[in-house]
Amino acid sequence: HTSTAIIAAFSFVIALAWKDLTLKVINENLAPKVLESYPYLSELITAVFVTIIAILGITLVSKWAKKE
Repeated sequence: HTSTAIIAAFSFVIALAWKDLTLKVINENLAPKVLESYPYLSELITAVFVTIIAILGITLVSKWAKKE
């Protein structure tokens, strides 16, 4: 159970790092008019991207943890 908690903690930290980076990239590359029209668009794109990365990570860790 300890290894699961450690993996979860590292996953959380990694997700926060990716969230910050993704948010900065999106805000710099979307036109200001788009962000003015849709103020939550960058957060939505960031949430989807981080969710996809997290699902991939969880899948990989789950497959790795099942191997003996």
